[in-house]
Amino acid sequence: MIKKTAVAVIVSLLCQCSIKAQQKNNVAIIKEFMEICNNYRKIPLQLSLEYNQGTNYILDKSDTGSVKANFILDSNKSYMQFGEIEEMANDSTALIISNPIKHMTLFKNTKQLQQQLQKMTGMILSDSMILKWNEKYKATKSNISTIITEIKLSSRTLLKETNFSEEEIKMLFNSETNEPEQVTKLTRQLVSIDSTVYQQLLIKPTMEEKLIVTKKNKYYVVKEQISTYIYKNIQHQTGILVPDIAERIRKNEQGQYVSINKYSQYQISTNIN
Repeated sequence: MIKKTAVAVIVSLLCQCSIKAQQKNNVAIIKEFMEICNNYRKIPLQLSLEYNQGTNYILDKSDTGSVKANFILDSNKSYMQFGEIEEMANDSTALIISNPIKHMTLFKNTKQLQQQLQKMTGMILSDSMILKWNEKYKATKSNISTIITEIKLSSRTLLKETNFSEEEIKMLFNSETNEPEQVTKLTRQLVSIDSTVYQQLLIKPTMEEKLIVTKKNKYYVVKEQISTYIYKNIQHQTGILVPDIAERIRKNEQGQYVSINKYSQYQISTNIN
């Protein structure tokens, strides 16, 4: 009996050590993930990326799409081009330009520039966030090639009625430069469908495991929404000019803002009081 008890205690201690080691490793991977998301944002920054959005079950035209984005940032100014929308800012004012409708909006920039840059290009790294993410995600790390590594974060919460995690985030990064190559976020939700749609989807091989029939004969599809950021170019060259608000608008003799240069036909709205 004493021997059995001793063995049970040893096994219990080994299990506890294994769990602690796994938790420690999970925290380390999440911390590495956040550091890679943050470190490339050092100023000055010139960044080009492509944003793609897709789904396995389209409900709205906004479910799919693709857009290219460019960022130019220094310690005093920022410029972002997201598709046909431009935004430029300094410590006091910001200007948003909608090229499709030829309209500009000038407003007081009440946020610190660094806060804006963090919002636009990455996430804020903090110990409290790491701990929260450790509770929320299970993290794994694997080598894809000699220089490309993948970090995958899977939500610990499973989607109701399924064995799928509610959310997954995958990041491919260059292990030599520690810069991201691609970040993919997948979110899942249950969407109610009728029996006709169920039968239509059932014949698609990729959708079979995404279809659910409950005991009450209710039909659902697991809708997967995928957002992908592909990092085309990351540079930190000095001396790169950041587009300036003064190149788009100026004050006239009456003290009113008017658009200039190739934007002279654009309407302006102001909110800087």
